[in-house]
This record gives sequence, C-alpha cells and structure tokens, in this order.
Amino acid sequence: MTHNIADLPPDERAAMEEHRAECLERYTQGYHYAREILFGMRARRGTHAREWAVSMLHAKPEIYEQSRSALNALIKAKSA
Repeated sequence: MTHNIADLPPDERAAMEEHRAECLERYTQGYHYAREILFGMRARRGTHAREWAVSMLHAKPEIYEQSRSALNALIKAKSA
C-alpha cells in the first residue's frame, strides 16, 4: 500500500500542506526562541541562569516543547 499524496483530493492535500506549514512555523519559532534564551543564559553566567531559562521557557507554553528540545540540543552542542 503506497501513500501517494498526489492521489488525495485537492482539499485534503491543501489541509495537509497547511498543517505542515503550521508545524514548520511552530518549530522555527521554538528554535529562534531557544537561541534567544541561550544567548541570555550566556549573559547571565552564574546568576541563576538555569532558573531564568526555565522561567523563559514557561513564558511561552505554545512553543514550550519545541523550545525546550532545541535549547537542550544547543546546550549539548555547545559543550561538545
């Protein structure tokens, strides 16, 4: 069984494309927000940077998961 998107009706393809665009936008926002938090953590070195980062993550619950995973990846890459 193949899942060829071209075989779907146009309205269903459009809905899938719209959902994909929304997901990509949410991911991009989360990544950029994580970078802002990382740069803010660098500026606050030693002054409760981790607590500040957590509070910043919770400030935007709509992109919390994307931001948290991106921030963890950025911190891991920085230390490697």
